[in-house]
Amino acid sequence: MWSTLASGGLLNAEDAKESAELPRIALCNPLLVESGTKTELVIRGWHLSDATEVKCDLEDATITILKQEAAPVPGRQDAKEIGDTQLRVEITIPAVETSRQMNLVVKTPAGESEPHTFHVGAQSQVIREKEPNNGFQQSQSLSLPAIITGDIQSDREVDVYLLEAKQGQRLKADILARRYGSALDSILTLYAEDGEILESIDDVESISGSANSDSMLEVILPRSGRFFLCIQDAHDRGGPAHPYIINVELNEQ
Repeated sequence: MWSTLASGGLLNAEDAKESAELPRIALCNPLLVESGTKTELVIRGWHLSDATEVKCDLEDATITILKQEAAPVPGRQDAKEIGDTQLRVEITIPAVETSRQMNLVVKTPAGESEPHTFHVGAQSQVIREKEPNNGFQQSQSLSLPAIITGDIQSDREVDVYLLEAKQGQRLKADILARRYGSALDSILTLYAEDGEILESIDDVESISGSANSDSMLEVILPRSGRFFLCIQDAHDRGGPAHPYIINVELNEQ
């Protein structure tokens, strides 16, 4: 059956399908979905505007496409890197007891995307970033351990979290962002209450020696008191493609 008129001749339906661009997923925002609730999720990437279905590998999860649209691209960023189309979907995940990974696939008439991994968390374990939290005076208080989902919403934004700890405790904070498609090139900085910088970490070197753009900070605290944990982008960029998850925990020596 001939269905498409192409330059220089006719193209049959199978050839048209093969020549169409497959959908590709760049990232999901948020990077973590709470189980046991309905969540609006933005799936960002390329060639998503003709999506007919979004599937996942978690049993009993339901996903409904709400809208297909162009994806906003902030001025200093490149659509080739962060995507130019997006889907807004409503996703319902059955309750889970511990956080786990899940894979999404977008289906269009051209075919299916490669699976894209994101996180599912137990509702009781997940804390959502609360804006404004852009400075010490507006910092968001945490009770540890905590799994926080947030994003750097604009250029030069800094997200600040407040925690209390005792001298000698080991603080560990681990960012998950680039590993799951986020454009965030994170820097983590820990401040004492008086403004002294106790530690600042950009990239982490893996066991293989390659750089990981996600930051991981681990500090034995020199004194008891209040501390500020700050997240920012290394290039002072932000926007809808800059979500993150941060795991923060305290342990005794």
